[in-house]
Amino acid sequence: MRKSILELTLILAAIMIAWIYTKYAYLFFAALGLCLLFAVGMAVYLLARWQRLPGLDRQRGMFALVGWLAMAYVVIHINGLGLMSLWA
Repeated sequence: MRKSILELTLILAAIMIAWIYTKYAYLFFAALGLCLLFAVGMAVYLLARWQRLPGLDRQRGMFALVGWLAMAYVVIHINGLGLMSLWA
């Protein structure tokens, strides 16, 4: 699980750096979508496997989940948007 979390985070970081550098809209949506997709995927994984996971893997999974949601929040704010402007 550690290796997959690290690989997903590195992919996400590369897309975010490319977006910050170029400011292309498709990279913004890719970064935001992947942040949310990874967070939802981790939440489903943790819910399904919670009893079988050792304590350290539970902590790492929760940390990755919160980190990916924080990255999504940062991506939105770097773009100059607020959370309410996405729904209005």
